Amino acid sequence: MAKKKRRARTKASVRADLEAWCAEHGPLHATTLKQTDESLLTAMHRRFGSIKETAEELGLPFRFSVTSPSKEGIKEAIRDRRARGEPVSSAAVRREDRNLHYLGMSRFGSWEAALVASGLDAGLAHLPKAHSHESLGKDLRRWVERNGPLNATVLRKSDSRLNTAVQRFYGSVKDGAKAHGLPYEAKNKRWSPARVLAGIRKRAEEGKSLRSIDVRNDDRKLNNAGIRYFGGWRQAVESSGRSYEKIGRRPAWTAESIKAELKLACRAIGPLSSIKLRQYDAGLCRAAIRHYGSVGAAARQALVPFCGQWR
Repeated sequence: MAKKKRRARTKASVRADLEAWCAEHGPLHATTLKQTDESLLTAMHRRFGSIKETAEELGLPFRFSVTSPSKEGIKEAIRDRRARGEPVSSAAVRREDRNLHYLGMSRFGSWEAALVASGLDAGLAHLPKAHSHESLGKDLRRWVERNGPLNATVLRKSDSRLNTAVQRFYGSVKDGAKAHGLPYEAKNKRWSPARVLAGIRKRAEEGKSLRSIDVRNDDRKLNNAGIRYFGGWRQAVESSGRSYEKIGRRPAWTAESIKAELKLACRAIGPLSSIKLRQYDAGLCRAAIRHYGSVGAAARQALVPFCGQWR
């Protein structure tokens, strides 16, 4: 069967696509355009020529990209960054345009030498960004728009420089959020004996099981914290003023209770198998085998899907 030919893009369609691309990604940039839409980059070269020629003909903003590893091309790219008001420090260029930074280092020996050759002050290579209350507020608001409520751990992992600046300026991310009226959410609260006991009491008030197997399936962090602070989950429950003897053991298994628990297990872990059920609840697995001969037979009786080998 003959392969269907792709419909050629016209100048008008390429122009419309480029305008839409600029609205989403900013000024035209060859590397970014290739990463996001290589076919559009090819069509642009065929219809208009280079990035610079295209931008000038269509009146679109563009960002110079190093297409040649020559020294002149590198110096032009550095001067272009400076003219646009973008930072030319080694750290900023390495973060935003790793290719330019690599070429500058390899062709000139150091980033300071590349700046000097471009007619710029070598001191700009390590010039830190000057932070102020207003600039940090702007950066934090932009971060919140992208990531949601501020959180120290998430901020540190996503933007370590902004996190360091906020810590130095305000003392903590929480205080920085408060200073600018931004939402803050402490997701990673530290465990303590009091918090473990509060978690146990909350589960009891909500009518949830306090058996170790159930807590481990529902809230593994609470279970681990109880073992760490009290030496065992039984001791943690008894420290909250409850008798583990009354809640720690299951009642005797019956055919109806096994089928009911198998249905709950199926909702939690999907189609059953001996291995999956044993990992989920070893006691239920043993009871199913003891009453029905195998997990497959028990699943058939409970009318739940089974994905293991039938026996």
